[in-house]
Amino acid sequence: MRWSHHNGCGETVTVIHDLVTSQNGCGETETVTHEVVTSQNGCGETVTVTHDLVTSQNGCGETETVTHEVVTSQNGCGETVTVTHDLVTSQNGCGETVTVTHDLVTSQNGCGETVTVTRDFVTSQNGCGETVTSQNGCGETVTVTRDLVTSQNGCGETVTVTHDLVTSQNGCGETVTVTHEVVTSQNGCGETVTVTHDLVTSQNGCGETVTVTHDLVTSQNGCGETVTVTREVVTSQNGCGETVTVTHDLVTSQNSCGETVTSLDVGQGAETKRNER
Repeated sequence: MRWSHHNGCGETVTVIHDLVTSQNGCGETETVTHEVVTSQNGCGETVTVTHDLVTSQNGCGETETVTHEVVTSQNGCGETVTVTHDLVTSQNGCGETVTVTHDLVTSQNGCGETVTVTRDFVTSQNGCGETVTSQNGCGETVTVTRDLVTSQNGCGETVTVTHDLVTSQNGCGETVTVTHEVVTSQNGCGETVTVTHDLVTSQNGCGETVTVTHDLVTSQNGCGETVTVTREVVTSQNGCGETVTVTHDLVTSQNSCGETVTSLDVGQGAETKRNER
């Protein structure tokens, strides 16, 4: 089906809608819906929305649904924003469900500058509170979120940010959260700075908490010189106001001539070791 509307002021909306259903006589069914909506305002601005929906059933209670959506916006001045959304849901008829969400956003400004954002979200549940990694039927859930942001300015400079978040709950009040973040910056002249941040938090539902933070910074100047800084902090709280904190710092410097300087600091103590070639 195709439908177009003009309002006499240069504005136009066009809708294309297709629906296909396939059955093989064995109880298997597949339905495909395809829809495209294009809007133009007569001033060079255009918005296009593409929506695809595929549903598959095998006659045994198993169902898979795939949604794919793309939205593109152009303002007639070279600026473009594209949003892609993918959603996959799988159910096996026994209460088990796996959901995967993927989002991608790309922005370009007509001057060579581009920003890209990627986000992935995965949730797995088996209808009994368990996840694929759980055996105890105690209402455990694992959730994984991943974010990726990339920025380029058309002059060789690039900044990339990766963010991972994993949360595990076992239905008994125990929770473990793991955050992993990596930031990489490149300036197009061979210089690179990478920052890695890890955060692990464990709570046992009784007020006790253990937090581990791990930071790693690596700097390279494109001439063989490298500086690496590692910092680790462990904090333990027992829910009664008692807290223990341990900090570990390690700095390593290499100068492309084989010379290395290492500085180690643990708590109140410090140790420096020099190894020259």
